[in-house]
Amino acid sequence: MRSLGTPCRWPSGVPTLEGRVVGLLNNSKSGTRPFLDRVEELLRSAHSVSRTIRYDKKTAALPVPDEILEAAARECEVVINGIAD
Repeated sequence: MRSLGTPCRWPSGVPTLEGRVVGLLNNSKSGTRPFLDRVEELLRSAHSVSRTIRYDKKTAALPVPDEILEAAARECEVVINGIAD
């Protein structure tokens, strides 16, 4: 298990987030929206993303609907799935 402050490995296909469109997927659990609000702030301030797009699942118990996955794949270069209770 990774300890706090330990950097994550960067995916090899994404050298930087600067100027990219990033999708934020809310799994609909109670703590996810404020978590993604903070992630969005950090993406803008520390990583200079050009835009963020929010996607919301109706319920955490079900998989992401195909139409959301298709929209995210079409509209974004990177997608972050937020899970927070």
